[in-house]
Amino acid sequence: MRAPAVSRDLQHSAPKSLFGERRQPHVRRASHQHDARRALVDARDAHAVRYRPGNRDRCADHVRTIQQQLLRDDAYLIGLANADPDDLARTGRASATSTWKPTATDADAFCHHDFAAANVLSGIGRPEKGKSSNLWVSDPSKGLPQELTVELGRPADIGKIDLRFDTDLDTLHFSDVPGTCVRDYTLEVRSEGTWRRVHAEKGNAVRRRVHDIAPVTGDAVRLRVAATHGDPAARVYEVRVYPPGK
Repeated sequence: MRAPAVSRDLQHSAPKSLFGERRQPHVRRASHQHDARRALVDARDAHAVRYRPGNRDRCADHVRTIQQQLLRDDAYLIGLANADPDDLARTGRASATSTWKPTATDADAFCHHDFAAANVLSGIGRPEKGKSSNLWVSDPSKGLPQELTVELGRPADIGKIDLRFDTDLDTLHFSDVPGTCVRDYTLEVRSEGTWRRVHAEKGNAVRRRVHDIAPVTGDAVRLRVAATHGDPAARVYEVRVYPPGK
């Protein structure tokens, strides 16, 4: 069983104030060849349009908003975590049916980290060497299916569920889907004490999935991982939950 490691990051030049800290942003390769520079331009332009009659230069006044939009679009900004006020899960609590607990015999750079369910609410969708894996990994010895539950803390109107899976960003995959990627899963919302299925997915092959669902009022969301592309454990980096229209 292999835990995530830190890849060779791609460095991109960008304003220091936008990315925080005094280093250039490090954006890891995504399975869909996500271009962080393109994401930055798209976020800037969208923000400029939203805040008319200003122009692009005025976007410097809204740096935090642009940063949060980049994080929501699955970019990685060093030292910055999810602070999206629209994310209903951000202040919630996560639990799982099982968790992988590495032992001293696990020869891996991340064996000293835990892979608890709470990691999916850390606000960071990549591993941070020496800090946290930011990843939930189920116990591989227990097999699949495994479940991850996010308690929102109070009933809320839910219309969108945003998931980030582990697609082994440390390795270039030219053809095969990474074995760590979640393939088949279902999503449920707990409404008035009853779990209701709101989505079923088969054959997923990408890291990020955003599901718009029929609006429902609920106080918890549950992800049930039925299969991966080969890995014996479910592996999830982040779960976000949004109201309808957000």
